[in-house]
Amino acid sequence: MKKTLLITRKPGSPLQDGGEPVPITKEEWLKLVESDPELKTLVLGIVAWKPSDVPGHITLFSDKLKYSNGVVKSKSPSKPMIQKMYDIAQNLSAALQDTDGALYMKDPGDPTRLLAVTVRQSSK
Repeated sequence: MKKTLLITRKPGSPLQDGGEPVPITKEEWLKLVESDPELKTLVLGIVAWKPSDVPGHITLFSDKLKYSNGVVKSKSPSKPMIQKMYDIAQNLSAALQDTDGALYMKDPGDPTRLLAVTVRQSSK
């Protein structure tokens, strides 16, 4: 996948005084990373993911996540990483979307699959 995926809070999440969704805090992110044995902090806030069922070590080619300004990002994630990001988003009461605005959600016909759904804003 050549897109950047984002874990971000969606409308309907807990709101700040201004009515905007509450961003994911750095503290929330670090707590989640510490509690997940498949995630390992590298340098400069970059977190690598190595599935527990895959032998070996984290390498330069491992999928990576980066936290910045209330959003967790991954560039060109693998299909398994997209699923992991979806699970992380659920854990953070957030949404998984790509930079084109498509939201990722479970396929109602096959809950083991994710669908990218583009939500169009209606113009008034």
